[in-house]
Amino acid sequence: MQPRNLTIAVDPGVSGALVISNGANDILCCEKFTTIGDMRGHIARAADQHPLHTPVAWLESVHSSPGMGVKSSFTFGQNFGEWCGLFAGLQIPVNLIKPQQWQRMITGLKGKKDAERKNALKAEAQRLFPSIKVTLKNADALLINHCVVSKK
Repeated sequence: MQPRNLTIAVDPGVSGALVISNGANDILCCEKFTTIGDMRGHIARAADQHPLHTPVAWLESVHSSPGMGVKSSFTFGQNFGEWCGLFAGLQIPVNLIKPQQWQRMITGLKGKKDAERKNALKAEAQRLFPSIKVTLKNADALLINHCVVSKK
């Protein structure tokens, strides 16, 4: 049997999510962000249930943007740092992926901004994963996972 990756896709925002798949689009875990400890538990359970899979993380490479308040920028950076620390502590290699990289693989986004763009991303995630309750919180992580495993 050929070894596979346990793909961990993360939208690190406070309203983001964690998606774990078996290296294909078979979703093993899709959880909105609660605490970094909860997220560690989801990763540990998936790794225990799939011991022949090598965990590899795909973390959305994010930064503050103009118009963000000081508090929200700090929280955004803190969440990103917690994810990096979690993966370092678990010795899981991390690949950073920019939003432009994974969104390039999604059709129908051109010219859409803000809520219209987020809703288009959510609709695409729901189309790709009809058995999962897709929300604005988990859509990006699902699409990161899809884009990463589809490139293999």
